[in-house]
Amino acid sequence: MAEFSGKSILVVDDDEDLREVLVFEVERLGFSVGSAVSGRDALSQLEKKLPDVVLTDIRMPNGDGIELLESIKKRDLKSPIVILMTGYSDTDSKEALKKGASALLVKPFPSSVLVEILRTHLQKQ
Repeated sequence: MAEFSGKSILVVDDDEDLREVLVFEVERLGFSVGSAVSGRDALSQLEKKLPDVVLTDIRMPNGDGIELLESIKKRDLKSPIVILMTGYSDTDSKEALKKGASALLVKPFPSSVLVEILRTHLQKQ
């Protein structure tokens, strides 16, 4: 299935195993994929290339996902879609959406949920 062929995504997560699984999943969907281990690493990569989507964990050392989201939104009016992921129930989805996130996924989530969010938000672009 190459439904998202021609689209790019940056996967940001400090958990190497989860990051690799997510990279595999979105590559399978047709995305051109980059990956980063922290918010700072992601910002460095965003300076070189702006993807269509940033899929980022919230809690990470060296720049968390909320800081990354805020930096992205400050930089560019045509910023990428930002989807936040968390494994913690204390993250407020309304607050994340108010800050500019397109969606908040609670780990673990089925890949079908991610696909539906990507489909919905990329059609709006």
